[in-house]
Amino acid sequence: VAIIGLGDSPADVYIGKYPDAKTRNQLCTNEGGSGLSLSGCENVIVRNLTLANNSCDGISFGGLGKHNHNIYVENVVLDHNYRQASSICNANGLYFKNVAFQNTLGGEPMMGIDLEPTYEIQANANIYLYDCTFANNAGGGLNFSSSSHYPVTLLAKRCTFEDHGHGGLIIFARSGVYMEKRAKAPGKIVLEDCLFKSAKGAPPVRFSNSSFFDVVFKNCRFVDARPAGENQGGNAVMFSLMREYNDPEYTRNPDMEGEVVFEGCKAEGFTGGPLVYFRDLTGHYSVTKIKGFVDHNGEQEDMSKYVFKAPDDDREEIAAFDPSLYDFPADPFPADAPDKGPTTMELIWKTPWFVPTPVITAIFKEGDHWKTKKIPQWRKAIGLKGHTVAYYPK
Repeated sequence: VAIIGLGDSPADVYIGKYPDAKTRNQLCTNEGGSGLSLSGCENVIVRNLTLANNSCDGISFGGLGKHNHNIYVENVVLDHNYRQASSICNANGLYFKNVAFQNTLGGEPMMGIDLEPTYEIQANANIYLYDCTFANNAGGGLNFSSSSHYPVTLLAKRCTFEDHGHGGLIIFARSGVYMEKRAKAPGKIVLEDCLFKSAKGAPPVRFSNSSFFDVVFKNCRFVDARPAGENQGGNAVMFSLMREYNDPEYTRNPDMEGEVVFEGCKAEGFTGGPLVYFRDLTGHYSVTKIKGFVDHNGEQEDMSKYVFKAPDDDREEIAAFDPSLYDFPADPFPADAPDKGPTTMELIWKTPWFVPTPVITAIFKEGDHWKTKKIPQWRKAIGLKGHTVAYYPK
């Protein structure tokens, strides 16, 4: 199947739900249809078109069962769509050449490309990007929110990532399938001869957890592109270690960690801080496999010096609960009295559905007896009368 616009440029043939961006902004308040949707397709060419102002994606790749295979997208503009310029949910063999992913705005996550299988039996494999541009997408440029039994493999060559608020490249792997099988995430992501710009201080490359995939930057440039006269600073790469999986057997095993390798890369600017910055929100992740050298403002910088050890790697186990060490006070305070004190507490575990979450057991005394009560996620613990003395995450 060939879908080819007959014109001198992609602007000559337009596919969109709304005629222009102004109308879409006025009328589109909910996620709806994409400009083009391919599900379980094979041998398709899409060329010389503009897919814009749609209420979902410019072009989406989905379907259960058979994945999209041998799909070629060339000389296409994906502009001002609501959810994504392109969603890749199920594809094994997908090629983009000279495609603009730009101005995505409306409904989360608002990426240029979001690689996110709905189910772990769907593929994000053999994706190729040549001479593509990512610009002004509200959520970010190229995002890997992937978890798949297939290898996650992508090559981007000669691509330009303009400034994005959350990063031009975002590695946001969902690790459920890998942790469940106690296996390293199979995959390799290669960025070759690519340009990454940062103009507002946000790092152009962001790992939103530890690196589950192997990522190679080859002959890439990282440019602090803020106007002359402004104080330079910021970082080229940030690890935001933010997802707490509570699985020490997996997250503390360096064999499960992916490698981040720099070959022949240059960084211009970024004088106000280290090239790689670690933002630790959970204390569970270590990052130990950054390799290679970067020409940072004319000087070779050894990237292997950027190592982060999670604080909880060396933590001691919580001592077993000993009832003999606890008793009611002789004259309990009003807050501890069952008839006066609060009898509920709330623990909110804000985690995705696919992530194992802790089970909290509250140990409390009521009358002359010790009692326990499990507190599942998104629940209130009701009826914990007496004085609660300990909470054990398991």
